[in-house]
Parts: sequence; structure tokens; C-alpha cells
Amino acid sequence: MIPWKYPAGLLAVATGLALGLGSHARADEARLPTNGMVCLPVTLCNGSSVQLEGVGGVQGIRIAAGQGFKGTGFYAISFSVNGPVEGLNIPPGTAIPYHFTFDLNASNEMGNMIAGSSFYPESSGGSLEAGPTVLVYERSGFHTYVARGVKGEGALRFPDGYRAGSTPLHLGARVALQVSGGDLIFQSNISWSATLTFDSVHVAPIQFPLTLKRDENKVVLQWPVTPLGNYRVESTADLSAWTAAAGELQFAADQATWTGPASPGAVFYRVVQGLP
Repeated sequence: MIPWKYPAGLLAVATGLALGLGSHARADEARLPTNGMVCLPVTLCNGSSVQLEGVGGVQGIRIAAGQGFKGTGFYAISFSVNGPVEGLNIPPGTAIPYHFTFDLNASNEMGNMIAGSSFYPESSGGSLEAGPTVLVYERSGFHTYVARGVKGEGALRFPDGYRAGSTPLHLGARVALQVSGGDLIFQSNISWSATLTFDSVHVAPIQFPLTLKRDENKVVLQWPVTPLGNYRVESTADLSAWTAAAGELQFAADQATWTGPASPGAVFYRVVQGLP
């Protein structure tokens, strides 16, 4: 933030992509969606999602899913959240680390075997880069009891950014289970659980020059347009309670110009890049 003072008593504050996060929704953050939870098929999957603590950038989420059931054969399961990014835009070049754990247990009185299992994170936006997947444990015992635990990590990258309030973002995973053994009477007891976490990440504010001038009874602010540029002008008299400033915003080439009425006394202005 850079303040300017003018003879008329006006003060201007230039704020670029002002991002800051907390455990609750704020106006100066980009928030990954937690709504629109889908867990299919419902007889094999139950899930929920929560927001993580913010760190001053993009607020992450944790998705948890799992279920217990009886059966033998192949099972395709999916869980995800679906919704728009809220608050501000995700700026270009942002990389959001993700990590997951996946645990599978199966047993049968007549003996059974987990022939195969897999866990695939997925996203409808950005570029999902998978890191190494590690088999945590695998053991067998009485009644050919087998348990598997898998963990992995990677990054969700947004090279071009992602516009808040635009196309809903789908974040989730697909699970595939292949269970053999047992029969119609002695069905396999299966339980699985998974967590998929997209971490909160810090994003340094994007600073851009802001000029202010007074023209008769008007205040004029000008600044260069940046990528994903949705802007709003806010004002305050005490640097405490910021409200939307009444005025007209126009764009010409790569420059934005806001014109509003002048006010008596000291007034602070700031430009916030995000939803209008």
C-alpha cells in the first residue's frame, strides 16, 4: 500500500490483489469450493468437506469420504465438490499442493483377496500434476485378510489463473476396487476411507501503481489493467470500515479510470481486484 496526500485532504491507497485468509469467509481472499458435495454411488460412499485455515492467499479445503459394505467384484466410486471459486480470482501462476491418504480393508470367512485398488485425484480446472504414490502397508492373516494403505501428493497449478464466480470448479477423486473371493452367502466385508487435501497457499499481493487527482468536484483514480482484472473501488474515512465507493468505472486499452464525487475531509481509497 502506498498513500498519497493532496491539498484537498484526500488520501489514496493503492491495493493490488489484496489476498488474506482466515478460517471464515472474508472479502479479500480466493476460496476453493466446499459446496456441491457428490459421493457416488451413495450405497458405497459417504463424504463431507471443510475449509482450511487461510494463510493469506488461496484458502484450501479437505475432502473426506468412505463407507463400509459387503460384496465381491469391481466397484467404481467417485467423490467431489463442485462450485465456483468465491471471493477473488486465483492469480496466474498459482500452485496449490495436494496430498491424499487412502485406506482399504477387506475380509471374508471363506477367504478373500483384494485383486486391485486405485485412487486418482482429479480437477476440472488448472493442471493437476501427480507426485509419487506410496504403498504404506499391505498385510494378510487369518481368512486371507488384506489391508492396503496408499498415500500420494502433487500440485494443482493455474498457469492462467482462475476467475472467481465463473465456471464451477470440480475437485475430487475416483476410487476403483477389485475384490475377489467369497460367495453369495459369505460376502466380503469391505471398508474404505480417504482424505484429499488441497492446501491453503500464500499469494503475495500484486502491487500496481495508482494515481489520484481532483478535478473540480470529482475524484479520478487511474491504474493499469492486470490479468483477470475485475475491480472495485472502496473508500473509508478511518481506515477501519471500507465500503464500495459510488462512481463510474471505465476501461480504455490497458488502463482503468474510476470517477466519483469528491468528499470533504480526509478520505482513503483503495482498488481491490476480485468480484465486482
